[in-house]
Amino acid sequence: MNARPGAILPGKEAFDGKATEGSRPGAQAPHRTAFPHDAVGTSPRGVRAVARAATAMPVRTSRIAGEKPVGMMADAPIRVLLVEDHNDLAGTIVDFLESFDFAVDYAADGLTGLHLARTRTFDAIVLDVVLPGIDGLELCRRLRAEHACATPVIMLTARDELNDKLAGFDSGADDYLIKPFDLPELVARLRSLVRRGTGAVTGERLSVADLTLDTGSREVHRAGRALALSPTAFRILELLVRRAPNIVTREEIEWTLWGEEPPRSDSLRSLVYKLRGWVDGDADAPLLHTVAGIGYRLAAPGANEAGNDTGSADS
Repeated sequence: MNARPGAILPGKEAFDGKATEGSRPGAQAPHRTAFPHDAVGTSPRGVRAVARAATAMPVRTSRIAGEKPVGMMADAPIRVLLVEDHNDLAGTIVDFLESFDFAVDYAADGLTGLHLARTRTFDAIVLDVVLPGIDGLELCRRLRAEHACATPVIMLTARDELNDKLAGFDSGADDYLIKPFDLPELVARLRSLVRRGTGAVTGERLSVADLTLDTGSREVHRAGRALALSPTAFRILELLVRRAPNIVTREEIEWTLWGEEPPRSDSLRSLVYKLRGWVDGDADAPLLHTVAGIGYRLAAPGANEAGNDTGSADS
């Protein structure tokens, strides 16, 4: 498992595949990084740098290379947000998911989890019910009702009464796992939810001007014309559409695509150049704008701010 310098890795004690709150006695807690709730719009690495002076709240990011889970795109590991206040259990889950090449972000309280869920892009969320700050039920309700977030959610809880399960589903959860549970079952359920979420069964239709993007069918149209994007280009465009007309920094796009290990070459410039060709190639007015020295934004014609370079020289 790779981690950024200074990270405290969870212990590697053997475990039997059961995820319980006492399954790893003596294990070290996942790396603690402060994450201020008012840091919206700051790039991930910038937030981490600023946050060292703030009150500590666990947030853990990691990515490893290797074979991708069956059915997933080769260049797109499954990105999971884990919100769990028990450090030992969280460490066990993170280790196991990483062994299947999931990319995991970790939050240990409800408010941090809500912040990450609404400011970053995930394929699935694993959410404990009992959390400090706000509980998992309230977090899930807010994501669905206030932020129109359609990311699949699996609830984790020791409560096994029918009413508890119904409350979880009523809050917007897609699945429910009772502690203790088998870790391979969690992997299987995550894969199943992600496959359903990337198919035509469920999705959001997002739009900027005459461009529409369907997260369920993964179809993109500009002025009624279908655009055949690569999986990586789709991820970039989805991030830009969700943030439009705001600027998305190069650093944040790189983090979304490659986590803590971006390629050494300037691959992002080439990817955006290709994306610009797909999105703006046959259009009367450009939607994809370069903000020199900062990043990129999608904006309707006439909404471009002064100082933006919309040409392809610095794509």
